[in-house]
This record gives sequence, structure tokens and C-alpha cells, in this order.
Amino acid sequence: MLHFTIEKKLNERDSHRSDNDVLAVSEIWQGAERLAAALTFSKTFSAIAPGLEQDVEMVGGAVDPRKVFPDWAPEKQNALLRRGVFAPSTYGRVRFHHRSTQEYLTARWLEGLLKAGCPFSKIHDLIFATTYGVTTVRPSVRATAAWLSSKNAEIRNAVLKTDPLILIQHG
Repeated sequence: MLHFTIEKKLNERDSHRSDNDVLAVSEIWQGAERLAAALTFSKTFSAIAPGLEQDVEMVGGAVDPRKVFPDWAPEKQNALLRRGVFAPSTYGRVRFHHRSTQEYLTARWLEGLLKAGCPFSKIHDLIFATTYGVTTVRPSVRATAAWLSSKNAEIRNAVLKTDPLILIQHG
């Protein structure tokens, strides 16, 4: 259900937006996933809105899309951030319209890394932390771990071993 909603919002066409065709469908998904991951692993929910002069003090903690997409032209970055999954925030920032969207897209990004051959240990280290010999799911990625568990048996087994309640709370 969430996937369907995100798909609708990412692919919507607005007759008042001249940049409807700047991004291919695959780029839209890849960009949304990459930005979601950047926000999640930066432990923030906001990105700097395109085209505005920001007060550095007011956008503190917000992720700069230019750093997430150094390989994208500004037109592509702007076209992505004007999609329906984003909502304006305050002080020249944008954010995903709902936290679950960001968490789901981050899980898709991690799943894509695994499918592309990223070592499982690297993904494991992003999701799990070991302190004093006890392994736990990092609090900032609990929901993402639950989403990823639905697609990856190794992650699911690790979550079940460390904190199965996450799958009930967020799964």
C-alpha cells in the first residue's frame, strides 16, 4: 500500500510544472531512495529546498541535495524535490511527506546495494551496533530494518535474534 502511494506521488504529472520530463522514472526512484538514505543516516528529516538563499543558522542539520547528488544537474535535483512525496518544511527546507516514506525508501536503497553486490557486512554495520558485546538495531533505523527484513532473510534473522519486537512495531 505504501509502495503504491509513493509510486503515485513520484510519477504524478503536474501540467503547471515544466520539469515533468527532466527525470526518467528510474532516476526518480533512485533519487528518492538516495535522498531518503542520506536523510536517515544523517539522522535528520529535512533537506535544503532548491533555489532559495538559506540562512545557515535556520537550515542547520538539513541535508544539502547538492552533496547527495553531485552527479546530477541542479534541474534534476529541483525536479525531484518538487515531486509529491516531498512537502515544504520551514526555513527553506523540504522533507518527505511522511516519515514512513523516508524509512521505506531507505530500505529499498539498502536492498539495491545488496543486489548490486555490496557486502552484507557493510549493510549489517549500518543497521546494527555492538556495544559492550551486545548487538542491537540502531534506534534511528529500526523501521528501516523492519522494511528491509521483509525483503532480506539475513537481515530478518539478525533482527529476530537481536530485537524481534521491531518487526511487530514497524513491520
